[in-house]
Formats: sequence, structure tokens, C-alpha cells
Amino acid sequence: MKNLGIGLATFAASLGVWLAAGCSEAESPAVADASVAAADGGTTPDATAPPDVDASPSAPACVYTEPDAGPGTACPSPAPAQIVPYRPAARTASCTPDDVAFLETQVRESTATATLASLRDALATRSPTCAACAFTRECDAAWGPVVFSNEARTRGFVNFAGCAERAPGGSKACAEALHANQRCLDVVCPPSACGASSECARDATKPGGACASSVAATCGESIPSLCENIFGAVRVLCGANADGGS
Repeated sequence: MKNLGIGLATFAASLGVWLAAGCSEAESPAVADASVAAADGGTTPDATAPPDVDASPSAPACVYTEPDAGPGTACPSPAPAQIVPYRPAARTASCTPDDVAFLETQVRESTATATLASLRDALATRSPTCAACAFTRECDAAWGPVVFSNEARTRGFVNFAGCAERAPGGSKACAEALHANQRCLDVVCPPSACGASSECARDATKPGGACASSVAATCGESIPSLCENIFGAVRVLCGANADGGS
């Protein structure tokens, strides 16, 4: 699996530049793969088997609309034939400030091969309630900060759009446009082929480009700065306060 730190870091950085300088579109590939880059290196998360926060005896089987083919392998790659429709963002006061701090520590201290799945497992061991809010499935009726795109949890994305919907100053229309843009760029400009360069994304989001979108027109400068990374998304969608506090 491809390391996702490039996608997450560059997407967050470009989103911040867009808010500050009014760029026409989000200008980096977003997260398409479920690997997480370590900030500093170190040990892997606790391997203790976590509670299963997804399954219940009455839970229906999850049918994924997005095939496991994943992102493209060239830069750029062809545009996706379909994009999974945006689902409303869930919001529950499930995570404490200590839970979010724990998640941040796991990222800092994990190795470059750590995954969103391993972060989910580590958090589920600490707080099943927080993990159930923070990590959701594509087929769930509402999405949390992280959405897994297959049952094996080897693919997924950070739900920046959901954060943008529920944070102060956000809207569902903006979230839908941002989601379509993010998911298209996941495929057209895969970090595995494009690296950290934003040139592919700039070309793809130009008028007539493979991922031309209405993000700028729909969102303006309304995308909340709280939503620049996974931790902000957890605070907004799973913390105690709607303003992104926990």
C-alpha cells in the first residue's frame, strides 16, 4: 500500500493556502489509500486485538459501490467511471480530548507502514465508542472522519468533506462538491505515481479537466480551517463541541 502521508499533508497544506489566498480549486491529491506516514518514526501501535466496533448481530452486510481496483497507476490516470455519492456526516460527542491526543500520539510514534486500520484498532482498544465514531464504512448511512472503502480496511479516505459540512461555516453543498473533487483526484492523481506534486491536481481541476469541479463556486472561502487534517475532523465530528473542541 502507498504511504498516505503525502496525500494527507499536501491536501491539508493546499487547503490552507486556498483559504488564505483564494486559489480556484483544491490543489493536491487527497487520500485514496489507507497507509499513514509517521511524523517521527518509532514503534507500531499496540497489536492487542481490539473490540469489533463495526459488527453487530443485526448489522447488514456491507455492499461497496467502489471496486477494489483503487487509484490509477499513472500520473495522470484516467478519470473514474463513477464516484461514490457523498453521504451525510455523522456527529456524536464520542471522543474526549485525551482520545484525540492518543490518536495524535499514535501517528507521531507509528512507523511509515502504519495504516488507518491499525490506528482504528489502537483507538478501539482504548475507546470503542470513539473508534466507532471516528472510523466508518463506505456503506454506512452516515460517514465519520475516516471512511473505509473495502471490508478488509486496506483502502479508505479522510472525510474532509464531512468535516466541512458540520463545522461552523460549512454546508452540505460545499461538502458534496469537495467530496466529488477529492475522490476524483484520488484516482486521477494517485500519490503513488504523482508524489507530492500538485501539478497534476492543478491540471485536473482546470475547466474541462478530468476533475473540474464546483468547489470554488460552491464553497467560496467557507471551508473551515478546523478541517485541515484528520485530527480536526475527529474533533468536529466526534468531539463534544461543534466548534471543533473536544
